[in-house]
Amino acid sequence: MVHPLMREHQQQQQSAPDRKDGDAEEIASPIIAMLPRLHVLVVGPGLGRDPLMHDTVARVVKAARERGMPVVLDADALQVVQRDPDLVRGYAAAVLTPNVVEFKRLCDALGLDDDSSPAAKETDRVEKLVRALGGVTVVQKGPSDYISNGAGDDGATLVDDLRGGRKRSGGQGDTLTGTLATFLAWRKAYLDGLWDDDPADAGDRLGADELVRLAAFGGSAVTRV
Repeated sequence: MVHPLMREHQQQQQSAPDRKDGDAEEIASPIIAMLPRLHVLVVGPGLGRDPLMHDTVARVVKAARERGMPVVLDADALQVVQRDPDLVRGYAAAVLTPNVVEFKRLCDALGLDDDSSPAAKETDRVEKLVRALGGVTVVQKGPSDYISNGAGDDGATLVDDLRGGRKRSGGQGDTLTGTLATFLAWRKAYLDGLWDDDPADAGDRLGADELVRLAAFGGSAVTRV
């Protein structure tokens, strides 16, 4: 849902003529003040494309990044990334979940060529995008979902080809985003040691970045089957 503190430009609010444009920094301030109460920030579903909304979102995402908070960006929030890739570039706790159209727009914004040569692997495109964004996690949604952060001993990309529909129905993208965020909240509990029973298992603990990729795979799997 869109937080009620968010605003649009006045000229797009004919139903509320008494409402004035506000500075994005001022609007973002009370939202940023709530970040210490959150484990994960989700941005995108229902956001819209109003410039003031996007300016506000950019400030909130920047503040979440400064706190080291995982951020899931979907739907209209991906346009914020298109406009300013540095907002998430190099941030390993950021997850992008583009569909086919959104993925192409991101690639175009970053000036990435679409390699369709016979030698190209099916995962090349998502890995190229991840490298351009400096290691964020990307869930490239499609007939099979490709989940990559450019790292991992078993290869850069996880492939979710679990049996399911070839296309998510309306609303399932939002479900993916919410499910992924839930897994990321559990990631924090794991990293905080809330579920540790045996100190001897400490050497087998999963790394923070790998947990982001696994959370992304979990969200993908839940919304495919």
